[in-house]
Amino acid sequence: MVGAFLLQPLLLVIVSELNFEMMSKLNTIFSLVVILSTVGCLQKEILEEVSGGYECDLNGSHMQWTISGNDMCADTFLDADYSGGVMTLNGISGILSTLTLDIEATSVGTHPFNGSSEFVLLTQLGMPWVSSDTLPGSFEINMHDLAHQRIAGTMNVDLLNELTNEVKTLQGDFELDYSN
Repeated sequence: MVGAFLLQPLLLVIVSELNFEMMSKLNTIFSLVVILSTVGCLQKEILEEVSGGYECDLNGSHMQWTISGNDMCADTFLDADYSGGVMTLNGISGILSTLTLDIEATSVGTHPFNGSSEFVLLTQLGMPWVSSDTLPGSFEINMHDLAHQRIAGTMNVDLLNELTNEVKTLQGDFELDYSN
């Protein structure tokens, strides 16, 4: 990063013969490169912090997942709603990832993700990944406390990016309160 700042005066000397408009454009481009490099370093630091055991707890609740070796968690927003026989669990990561589970089966035990009534939607940098009835996947409800409206479980499911036909495996766990 320091090297980039040392290069700017050298670039200015090299282009000193260029007109002001061209110089201004080069300075803008150089500034953008520095900003993008800084953002890239910050994103790497955030990813390392999450991968390094960052605790993902929001008010005693959590949703964590791993996909393609990257550990993620709902560290920005976490919510669950049980309405019309369907429970929707939503988590948003501060590093541009969201995870939504829609499940009808809420009893303790193992249940398949089938792509319709039980499904997963993951977005990473705006790219959608979905479960389907043709890809393997299941979730296990370990605890469902109806009196206190709290649910906990794990998930293991293959997700399809319908834009690229790429498949990735997602594994994770959750424990959170829900509203009706």
